Amino acid sequence: FQVITESDKCMHALSALVREMDRRLKMFASVLCRNIDMFNGRKTAEHEEALREFFGEDFRESEDIPNSVPYIVVVMDEIERLVFLLGEDFIALIKKLTACGRAAGIHLIVATRYANDQTLPFPLRECFRYRVAFKTCTQEESRILLNSPDAAVLCGRGDMLIYNNNEELIRSQSAYLGAGKAEELVEFIKTKYPISNAVEVAAGIPFPRDSSSQDINSENAKLDDEELYKRALAVIRVRERASISLFQRMLNIGFNRASRLVDMLEERGIVGRRNSIGGLEIKVPLEVLREMD
Repeated sequence: FQVITESDKCMHALSALVREMDRRLKMFASVLCRNIDMFNGRKTAEHEEALREFFGEDFRESEDIPNSVPYIVVVMDEIERLVFLLGEDFIALIKKLTACGRAAGIHLIVATRYANDQTLPFPLRECFRYRVAFKTCTQEESRILLNSPDAAVLCGRGDMLIYNNNEELIRSQSAYLGAGKAEELVEFIKTKYPISNAVEVAAGIPFPRDSSSQDINSENAKLDDEELYKRALAVIRVRERASISLFQRMLNIGFNRASRLVDMLEERGIVGRRNSIGGLEIKVPLEVLREMD
């Protein structure tokens, strides 16, 4: 039930979820499980027999592997603002989570008030198997959400259409839930299903906000090279790439200072030669970088 209201922390949260997804899938594979359902229900004689047959009679499951892991549901509202502020990097993380997150027990729910090609670009909306639309103002909005104009002629007041990958439309009725009832429901769920194994969102560097914000520029201009170096490491850990333009954009610094920062990273063996598109080779494994200060 961690609530995040800042766009930069949203990117850190999604990156943390991608790492949690990868960790879970590797753990599942280590005990011959393809998804969370198999993993949580694996304590059967048949499964233990399969493990011994595959790994040998001496196989013993590691004590670090829990008996079960909880499902994680991520709810994102006003996704159009995140698309505007964070762009392709945000969409790339969503793609990773929707591609394999379901098997790891990680599910995404996103909502938007505006449906057009800018707020919901095609690569983003294709990530979601199921989509729900209430009454839209235009047929074009309906086509973007459902590949059909039918949402434009709904009756309103909870009348909705559900779309799945089989291109079937299911008409349904949504109940109205006031603010008071919503809070009661959340409190009930928190009591019945307490948080366990929560995914921590580590503090990190600021991600892009509005291009007009000057406070970050003036703040970073005062930082010494060592502090910027630490922030550059955080950029590489989260974005999993490095370039002068990336440091300029993420740290809100000029070209000359970003170039000096790259020179410092090269001297310390973090990055190497430039590729044909201006990116830098990352010479230190990301797992090691995540443990560095």
